[in-house]
Amino acid sequence: MCRQAADRASPATAVRAILLDPTSSSRLYVATGEGLYKSTNGGTSWDRIEIGNNSIRAIALDSIRPSTLYAGTDGGLFTSSDSGGTWSFAFCCGTGPGGSATVSAVATDPQRLCTVHAGGASGLYKSEDCGRTWSQRSLANTVYALALDAAAPTILYAATDAGILQTVDGGKSWNAANRGIAGRAVYALAIDPRRPSTLYAGADSGGVSRSTDGGASWTQVNNGVGSAVVHALAVNPVTSAVYAAGLDIGLDVFIAKLSPSASALLYSTYLGGVGHDIGHGIALDSAGNVYVTGQTTSSDFPASPTAFQAQCARSSSQPAAACSVDAYVVKLDTAGSAPAYSTYLGGSGDDVGYSIAVDSAGNAYVTGVTQSAGFPTAKAIQGARAGARDAFVTKFNAAGSAVLFSTYLGGSGDDTGQDIAVDSAGNAYVIGTTVSPDFPTANPLMPANRAGSRGSAFVTKVTISPAVNPGGVLNGAGYKTPVAAGSIVSLFGVDLASAAQSAAGLPLPAALGDVTVRVNGVTAPLFFVSPAQINFLMPWEVLGQSQASVTVTVSGQTSAAQTVALAEHAPGVFSANSRGTGQGAILIAATGELAAPAGSVPGAAARPVNRGEHISIFCTGLGDVSNRPAGGAPAPNAPLSITTATPNAIIGGVAAPMSFSGLSPGFAGLYQVNVQVPDGVRAGDDVPVLLTIGGVSSNAVTIAVR
Repeated sequence: MCRQAADRASPATAVRAILLDPTSSSRLYVATGEGLYKSTNGGTSWDRIEIGNNSIRAIALDSIRPSTLYAGTDGGLFTSSDSGGTWSFAFCCGTGPGGSATVSAVATDPQRLCTVHAGGASGLYKSEDCGRTWSQRSLANTVYALALDAAAPTILYAATDAGILQTVDGGKSWNAANRGIAGRAVYALAIDPRRPSTLYAGADSGGVSRSTDGGASWTQVNNGVGSAVVHALAVNPVTSAVYAAGLDIGLDVFIAKLSPSASALLYSTYLGGVGHDIGHGIALDSAGNVYVTGQTTSSDFPASPTAFQAQCARSSSQPAAACSVDAYVVKLDTAGSAPAYSTYLGGSGDDVGYSIAVDSAGNAYVTGVTQSAGFPTAKAIQGARAGARDAFVTKFNAAGSAVLFSTYLGGSGDDTGQDIAVDSAGNAYVIGTTVSPDFPTANPLMPANRAGSRGSAFVTKVTISPAVNPGGVLNGAGYKTPVAAGSIVSLFGVDLASAAQSAAGLPLPAALGDVTVRVNGVTAPLFFVSPAQINFLMPWEVLGQSQASVTVTVSGQTSAAQTVALAEHAPGVFSANSRGTGQGAILIAATGELAAPAGSVPGAAARPVNRGEHISIFCTGLGDVSNRPAGGAPAPNAPLSITTATPNAIIGGVAAPMSFSGLSPGFAGLYQVNVQVPDGVRAGDDVPVLLTIGGVSSNAVTIAVR
């Protein structure tokens, strides 16, 4: 499981751990993101050792038998009995090769052969038989580094996402040792072998801190290091000199826009907080807005107050801990000067967004990799993490305030989503890498992972099904239930269409784009469709039934059925604000003017109605009519379609004489009730109007009377 390659240069990537062989001052090991480096001549030249194609997080050797090495990697723990010549997987901290949790910390007991501690994303483990069997300790935090007191091996310090924790009983119980470090994530630990009560720590900011009282209190000892992040520490056992490696000032994302000829910088901006912020993916919508995704460890990443996730995720067991690595999604305006929205995306583990795409409605689609058991999901095709690291696919609404769809994607091994695209129907296409033998497949070109632990590419099409909100089928004027046959109905949900589209005319179509609505199996005529709302005509075929099952089909994907109550009469009066309240959609007869205060409705002629004048109340849901039109067809002029039951109109508490009640000629589903304003009605700008029919009352709206 090891490949050793000659690389006579020094390590050129981030250093995560340094190990000096105590039996040979010329033998050094350095753990990096590109593999393990070994020098046998005091660092003059190096050999690079790749362990299972993994990034190396930690390295330790057995003090009693120094040829035995332990390497913590992104793919689990590996052991070598020949000073790094060959390696084998140690079944610790996960499920197996390619499906194991990251191991970030390793420490060996200097007094006991083959006794080793290993920690990482899944907590802390201990083996007393050279890594053949393991038992989990009581520490469940993410562990980044370990330090063991050589004089008293039952005293162990753990650098975690909640700061520094200490045990004095070999891991049975733990206490915080954070005074002066404030519970921030700590990445590096080292003990002075000459003075075991003196420890050094490297946190997520602040450089190097020192404790001289066994971790009871800490002070910064930067002396020029500044506020860098320290990934590795070592103490010289002879001189007590302290060495710090992996110094890394916090990174920020940058976003820049160049002119078409690339000769001018149109705008350029930083994006980030106090931690590490990295940009991995960028996309544009048709208006020129910029969408970015990546990863952040910043607790002050500029998230919007109304964002889906306005704060970084922290350890569920340590709510005061520092931020884990989270993905983020940011939408910038066309000038790059302000975020339209900005949100974290992640759980208590590490989550990274690698690619982003945008559909025609402004919904953002993101893919990447997650190690979080609690990654946010919605309408998931895979609701739980299958391996230590799974790909994810997440869809945000246009405001960045809600997740419309989010799913894990992976098998028992490691899986990463690396790029994403979206078609006009809202289907997402994801490409990535997997080492899982059981990656979920459908209609596969290649049904098996032929490369095994070396990994294979995957291509997945994710079809996001529409969903009708519970209770989301309502009268289109009064916005309540029940609803009646022949009436205008509004349906609310998510992923109901790829874009907004209206019927071009009458008769109403049975489909708009790739969207259809069925009511008890009958296709409903459509007025309007959009991702969040559909307006349709309740088919006459459900007349006399007590309930209906409503489904929406988009691009061949059908929603779960939503049941709506039906009634013979379900009146609703339209209003000027399209919410069923306030000023009614009520015209003064033969004038085209709203019966409203002058100038109160933008773009509409309006004046108060006089007592004795006639008005037309526009509504829906008044039930069956004579000369019933075909589904979706306009109501006829002659003969008129008149309601089979007679409604009552109450204006300001006074019954109003009625001259007509039926479908408004030339329209579909729109009813019209013509009445005379009674002489006894009070004057005012907010006189209430109410319809009742068959013992059922409508919503109340208002008119202006003088």
